[in-house]
Amino acid sequence: MANNPANVLVTGPNFQLYTAAFGAVSAIPDQTVVYGAAWPTGWTSPGYSEAGVQINLGRTTQDIPVDQEIDPVVILTTARDIHFTTQLAEETGDNLKAAQGYGTVTTTPASAGVRGMEDYDIPGGVPNVGYYLAAVEGQFQNGEAFRAVLWKTLPASTGAMTITKNGKATIPFTHRALPDATTSPTRVARLRKILAAL
Repeated sequence: MANNPANVLVTGPNFQLYTAAFGAVSAIPDQTVVYGAAWPTGWTSPGYSEAGVQINLGRTTQDIPVDQEIDPVVILTTARDIHFTTQLAEETGDNLKAAQGYGTVTTTPASAGVRGMEDYDIPGGVPNVGYYLAAVEGQFQNGEAFRAVLWKTLPASTGAMTITKNGKATIPFTHRALPDATTSPTRVARLRKILAAL
């Protein structure tokens, strides 16, 4: 197979993260939708991010050896960890909730001469973490889109939102994939490369 620079995903600033409440949407844009066009209703973008969006396709294996071979005769898959990770750069209640998966966002709008406010409240007790979908869209150098989606995720964000001198605070964001059993067979993730029309 000949080398093809069009297959090298070098997005520059042309990529965006999206989330949706689980059950609110069932698809990502198909091949007729160009990069940067609006996504279906239900998907929202948390805005600016930092340090890219990492798509982790991790797998844990266990070797099954026998006395007569130096190599394992079977390699079992014992666990899998598929997740997206980034740092959200916009400090909003909705982004905090999307990163943590729980809590309540309450907004009191500003009015003439009166400041508004936005509260993100974390309740006591065991958190009731909601499920999401998470997706990312990037753009190949030929202008076509790359899209990846985790069909059902559980927010698993850990880490600090650090407020520092001359620096910006970011919100740690990690969503781990679970099987989406609303389809048969179940689905976990899809990575889609849009091919240019002839």
